[in-house]
Amino acid sequence: MKIDSATVDKINQANFANILKKVKAGKVLTADERKLIDGSSEKPSELVPQKKIVEIFNITRKSIAQWRREGKEGVPIKEHGMENLTKWREFFTSNSDAGFFDGKPRADRESLLCEKLTVEIECKKIELKKLEDTCIDMIDVQNAFYKLGSVIRAGLLRMQADLPPALEGQSPSRMAKIIGESSEKLLTELSETESELWLVD
Repeated sequence: MKIDSATVDKINQANFANILKKVKAGKVLTADERKLIDGSSEKPSELVPQKKIVEIFNITRKSIAQWRREGKEGVPIKEHGMENLTKWREFFTSNSDAGFFDGKPRADRESLLCEKLTVEIECKKIELKKLEDTCIDMIDVQNAFYKLGSVIRAGLLRMQADLPPALEGQSPSRMAKIIGESSEKLLTELSETESELWLVD
């Protein structure tokens, strides 16, 4: 049986009324119901001149031409020499960097993009500062090696001067003890110097 257009319209109106009730009640729509709503917006009246797209989304004809030339994903193609407003809405919804749409033209699109870039730069600065805080200046490392080297040289010179007379006439076991004490003293000095060098305020 063939259904006339008037009957189809009545059925659609009833379906939309039921969908509206579900939305107001906070219920989740089925896939078919969402598809019905999406499909209802694709009407011939959605085909508009490019000038209208430029005005609504606050973009330039040059931008549209460039996106199409570069093959930017999602950019709507012309239909019978006209622009599909619905598809342009979908494009800007999924490409926030290309433009913004909330039902009204946005004159501050460029300023928002600049603000986004500024935030990204500040985040990078914070990350860099954290990295710098975990690093040690090369000059500090060099100074530490110089100071440790000075302590080692001073200790070795002291041992060379003190050990020969201290070991003279001593038994092997006594010599080993004297040498061990002298070495332990040098190691203690090195440990104390190292602690001073890397002490964090």
